[in-house]
Amino acid sequence: MGNDKQQDFKDFDLRNFQVPISYWHSAQQKYETCVTERFGIDLSTPARRWENWVVKLTFEKLGSEKHGNGFYVNVPNASYDIILTAGHNLVDKPEHYCSNIKIKQDPKEKKDIDVKPEMIRVCRKYFEDPDELNEIYDYGAILLKRPPSKRHRGFGFHLMLGLAPQLGKGAAYTEDEDKDILRDRMVYVCGYTPEDSPPEKSPRRSEGRCIGTNLHQLRYDANTKPGMSGGPVWVGFRGVETIVAIHTYGEAEETAGNRGTRVNLENTTTLNEGRVRVGRPGQVETLFDVVPVAAKPTVKESNAGYGFLLRPAGLDVKDTWPTSVTSPWVRWDSKKNKVSRSSRFDAHCEVKLPGLIIKPEKPFEIQTQEGNGWKQVQMEMELLDEGDLELLEEDPQSFEDTSEISFGPLTKNKNNVSYPLTPFSSSPYSLT
Repeated sequence: MGNDKQQDFKDFDLRNFQVPISYWHSAQQKYETCVTERFGIDLSTPARRWENWVVKLTFEKLGSEKHGNGFYVNVPNASYDIILTAGHNLVDKPEHYCSNIKIKQDPKEKKDIDVKPEMIRVCRKYFEDPDELNEIYDYGAILLKRPPSKRHRGFGFHLMLGLAPQLGKGAAYTEDEDKDILRDRMVYVCGYTPEDSPPEKSPRRSEGRCIGTNLHQLRYDANTKPGMSGGPVWVGFRGVETIVAIHTYGEAEETAGNRGTRVNLENTTTLNEGRVRVGRPGQVETLFDVVPVAAKPTVKESNAGYGFLLRPAGLDVKDTWPTSVTSPWVRWDSKKNKVSRSSRFDAHCEVKLPGLIIKPEKPFEIQTQEGNGWKQVQMEMELLDEGDLELLEEDPQSFEDTSEISFGPLTKNKNNVSYPLTPFSSSPYSLT
């Protein structure tokens, strides 16, 4: 046929496949309250589109040519196309990048791309000490500057899939099969081997069970070959191809499974109730970072999921977080009409931000999921009396707190639902 496409793997795993909720009988749809753990690929998803998101890398490491893989991820509001890969595909010795790194026949440009040092990001701990003993930090990224019209979005992701059990956070894999969402799930591992070259051949795909999990890594019994490091480890989740790890190492011993660096964030600290703080712009000190926590492969920024991370006290909006600092999530609970700080990410931490623009002072809406529908966050100040309002007008250093946070139907009324992005202190409405 002129194009020797790989045909040695199945396009669908029927054991994991589920019919989309939209095709359920109407009498059954009402029983589905949340789709946060719906695994499988929808019928409408093209069977092999993931092939366009996997790239082959070549590079010189300590004088020898080596082969590896990378893959595109659909990160919303990014200034670059983002390719994730293994750190050992990019670093050959402490604080030194491999030479002559190339993306072979990039599917978007239809040609090889030279990867310069300024295009590379590697976990700092691995960059300083690129040893297999630091394998949990063995990950990196390649940033390709492209105009929005040429975006190559890639695999979806969801922070829910990176939640390891609170037990078993150390180096050992947990044996508790019931607590980790990925334990015993079918995963797919993709990549080119050294003898495979695009575009003549497609990336290979194998499947197997996830047999071990911890906070930093996954183990799986899917078959891999040397040279596939940096390839994607993914599952079908909410109907689409969703990344869960970067393939990094083969089996250390028989039946131990291959290993991949897990795609997630670490979570810590406490619970507190949210309130609305009313004051002059610039006088409210509560700051948040708004980060993408979920995106499907082909959707644009308005349909991505976001989470709010409370900035540690003392850090200005332009400050870089110390590596030892973690921060609580904002949890939006529409059923209890409550906003709180949460030590651990869950489904209530994910929101939609229609019209989000990454620029200070630009308004956006906050929408939270309730069952199969959505509610809109509203912040008001009707309970403040005239004396409070007069004080706020006269004294630019003053502020007042009120508990007027609520969740209502989606509306286009901007009076109650428009808030600036970061910092919150630039608005008369702010969550504390």
